[in-house]
Amino acid sequence: MLLAVSLPVTASLGPGDPLPVTLGKNVGGEEIEASEFAGRVLIVTFWASWCPPCLKELPILEGILNAAGSDRLAVVAVNIEPSRRQFRRMVGDLRGTEVVVTHDPRGLISREFDLKGIPYTALAGKSGTIAFIHEGFAEESVSELVDQVNHLLAEDSEQATSTAGAE
Repeated sequence: MLLAVSLPVTASLGPGDPLPVTLGKNVGGEEIEASEFAGRVLIVTFWASWCPPCLKELPILEGILNAAGSDRLAVVAVNIEPSRRQFRRMVGDLRGTEVVVTHDPRGLISREFDLKGIPYTALAGKSGTIAFIHEGFAEESVSELVDQVNHLLAEDSEQATSTAGAE
C-alpha cells in the first residue's frame, strides 16, 4: 500500500487572484475584511514605521484617495510590525486620514502575498480581484500607479454603464 503525503503548496497572490478575505485588525482589534470595500477600487499596501519609502508612499496614497473620493476608492495600509504598542503609536500619528490602517503582527496576510520587502502594494478592482502589484517605491513610479488606479476606476465605471444599458 502506498501512502501519499500532501504538503500545502503556497503561491503568492498576484494579478487575477482575489484579495485575501482578511486584511488585518484595526486598532480596536476588529478584523477588517476585503468585502467591506466591495464596489470600490482597493489599494492594499504593506508598511512599517522603520521603512522610509513606506512613509513616503502613505501620503501619496492618501492624496490619490482624496482625489478619487472615498466612495470610489479605498486604501488599506497593513502594518507588519510585531509590536502592538508601535502599531498603536503609528495609528495615532496617522489620525485624521481616510486610509484604513490595520495590523498583521504575525505576518499571516504578508505570507499570502509572499512579501519579500516593503512597501508592497496591490491594486484591486471593485470585484476584489488583484489587477496590479508594486514592489518597493520610487517617486518615478507614482504616475504609473495613478494611471493604474484611473484605469481601474474607468473600467469599473464602464462596467456599471454597460450593465445599466443592458437593463
